[in-house]
Amino acid sequence: MKTNLERLQQMSPEQRALLLRKLQQMQVQQAAPAWSPLTPLQLNPGAPTIYFVHPAGGALFWYLGLLKYLGADINALGLQGHGLYGDQAPLSTIPEMAQSYVEAIMAQNPTGPYTLAGYSIGGVIAFELAQQLQVKGGEVENLF
Repeated sequence: MKTNLERLQQMSPEQRALLLRKLQQMQVQQAAPAWSPLTPLQLNPGAPTIYFVHPAGGALFWYLGLLKYLGADINALGLQGHGLYGDQAPLSTIPEMAQSYVEAIMAQNPTGPYTLAGYSIGGVIAFELAQQLQVKGGEVENLF
């Protein structure tokens, strides 16, 4: 029976390179955190949190200018759309999007209170999100 070292020594350079690439891919997959729609926009742990729901297109940059007017006394988290960067398939319905965001929010803060804000289609998603949070026992304090 051959040892791993003996097997490695008998491999061609191409086989060793292929093995190394496979090991690197396995390492990256194990090290990569699970994707979450929650994206920090302004971190202030312990401060009240506002969850900003993405508008059409799924990006959150629309809210960055608004943050300077809200001040530093808030914790701002954005909910970006699935598939925004091609890493996942986009969700196709508002209830599906809201369900995904409910799971992410409740994993971080199970009961609330929640302040939600949305612009464009983000307002519609935020409304559905508020309804789903309430069905699950969450307290929605504000919806903008």
